[in-house]
Amino acid sequence: METAMPNVVYHYCSLPTFLKIFKTKTIWLSDISKSNDSMELKWYFDQYRNWLLEHGSADDKINLLKARNGKSIFSPESFTFYMAQTPIYPAWAFCLSEEGDSLSQWRAYSDNGYGISIGFNAKYIFDFSFFIDKYRLVFKKVSYSEQEMQNYFPQNLSFEEVVKSQFVAPFFKNPSFSEEKEWRLVIIYYEFPFEKVILPDQSKYNSSLFKIEQFGYNVNNNQLVSHFELVFNDLKKAIKEIIIGPKSRETVDGIKLFLVSQGLLNDMDDDSISVRKSTSSYQ
Repeated sequence: METAMPNVVYHYCSLPTFLKIFKTKTIWLSDISKSNDSMELKWYFDQYRNWLLEHGSADDKINLLKARNGKSIFSPESFTFYMAQTPIYPAWAFCLSEEGDSLSQWRAYSDNGYGISIGFNAKYIFDFSFFIDKYRLVFKKVSYSEQEMQNYFPQNLSFEEVVKSQFVAPFFKNPSFSEEKEWRLVIIYYEFPFEKVILPDQSKYNSSLFKIEQFGYNVNNNQLVSHFELVFNDLKKAIKEIIIGPKSRETVDGIKLFLVSQGLLNDMDDDSISVRKSTSSYQ
């Protein structure tokens, strides 16, 4: 999934969420399994199971189906087959897009066009990446290609190969979402069974850029959704652009005045963070 990184990636949100991000200098990485895509994470494993049923050995097919039906999954071998088709390790994501002014995303993720698109410095976000203790924090582009997905399928059904597949699953989505051109900052907690989250040791990652300060819950779409709270040490370096939604009553000067009040712009003439109105025609 190697691809050129854009300079800016955008997070669509409501005006209250925009206000909260900037006042607290915090973003939430939320439980991927509670997203708007009902096949989130499952997509990769369903595709792999179908591929294995077509290309695997006779024994692989029998064991895979037994595990799928919940039979004998408690032996190490059978659990591997179960794990090969099931998202085991929990993952949390902050979702962004290469497109900062997309009508479909204004509708879906930004209060039906009344919200804000926040342009983040992609390289700055990429530098957050770490692999410590029981955690991975990874920033990558989402792929919608079934052919590319097959390149990441386990080469065999060893436990080690199957574990690797758990790490790539959050970066594959159904092709019907391809117009979103999504990038994700994802935390993966790789321990099973999942018992209790302990925050990553700040001394083991680049805490000069950010800190992961809390694991908590909020309610969204009638569900309890867990999240990690990631706090920027210097939000000004992380933000490149603000785009105001096509239906928003907010003005460029209003947003700039707010950024000045937060110390993110020096004055109203400071253009180090671009602020503009959406060009989408949506009323």
